[in-house]
Amino acid sequence: MSSMQSQSSLGADIIKVLRVVTVEAADGYTLMERTGLNADALAQALEELVRRRLVDIKGSVAPGSVGKAYVFVPPGLRGDAVNLLRYAKL
Repeated sequence: MSSMQSQSSLGADIIKVLRVVTVEAADGYTLMERTGLNADALAQALEELVRRRLVDIKGSVAPGSVGKAYVFVPPGLRGDAVNLLRYAKL
């Protein structure tokens, strides 16, 4: 996936979440606090990040349990995430 091709289709919520988890892994409650997203918006952003293979999640991304999920960028994908964020505009 090319960073330039992907960045235009990333939404603001997805970028917010990716910025946090690229720095350090976090649980869903921490992500909601740091991004200002509610459970539904966080769940949607995480589903898209998983679909794009930019993060990994231990737990469920269902809105009712997303707070307990543990989210991280796998070491092998950290470079992709950083490059993508470099071109993202918010």
